[in-house]
Amino acid sequence: MGKEFTQVRKRGNPNWGKPMLAAPIVPTEFEDQIERLGLTYQTCVGSERLRQWCERNKNRCMCLSGF
Repeated sequence: MGKEFTQVRKRGNPNWGKPMLAAPIVPTEFEDQIERLGLTYQTCVGSERLRQWCERNKNRCMCLSGF
């Protein structure tokens, strides 16, 4: 005669009421591009290559501020 073990299924969010963890701070694609091009704050203003990259990627990101 063996005992039957049943597993109790917990419902709900186990993280309810706990503070959210801070999201990691990661550089934006724009900051990555500046680093790839080897630019500084002073040189990025006049960079034609950065300006072209911005033109190609200006509509790539969806802005959430409109919602």
